[in-house]
Amino acid sequence: MTTAFSHTVRGDFLAAMTAQPAGMLACIATAMAVVGGAYAACTGAPLQRVLGSTIGTRFVWAMIGVLLLGWGYKMAQAGGLI
Repeated sequence: MTTAFSHTVRGDFLAAMTAQPAGMLACIATAMAVVGGAYAACTGAPLQRVLGSTIGTRFVWAMIGVLLLGWGYKMAQAGGLI
């Protein structure tokens, strides 16, 4: 995922997806968390309002699915299937 983070930060999304699709999404989520955290720190707004409506059971299962699909992609890539 380090390679995917590196490519995503530099704006090379195709290379990031090729390296690890879940890593690219994790990098984007991390950037969004930084922006949200900075907003909350500057304004004093509680993050519970934003996170409470976003993070739920479906979201957690979707993230687990994305991570498993990313892992499967890397296994297929390492096995020469892709």
